[in-house]
Amino acid sequence: MSLNQTVVALAEASAADRTVLGGKAAVLAELLAAGFPVPPGIVVTTAALDDPDLDTRLASLAGRLGGDRFAVRSWGAAEDLPDASYAGLYETYLDVPGHRVG
Repeated sequence: MSLNQTVVALAEASAADRTVLGGKAAVLAELLAAGFPVPPGIVVTTAALDDPDLDTRLASLAGRLGGDRFAVRSWGAAEDLPDASYAGLYETYLDVPGHRVG
């Protein structure tokens, strides 16, 4: 995975990308790689802030995952630090139609 990638499928992520993916996504990628049942997912990196094609990339990747409903969780780059945790501070939206993901 390139450090400037804006969206990445969880199945294509690796533990080496922890600084780009964030802790939670990196752990999910590790579990998936180890054979645990992890639902398919998309990680939007902080590089997406400057990506004018973000909607197109998200829609394309969401289409590859299949399904028509998604859970969307917001996240902050400093959400889980060694000396602080802000878990639960952000929002999770369930049952988001696929056409609203992108």
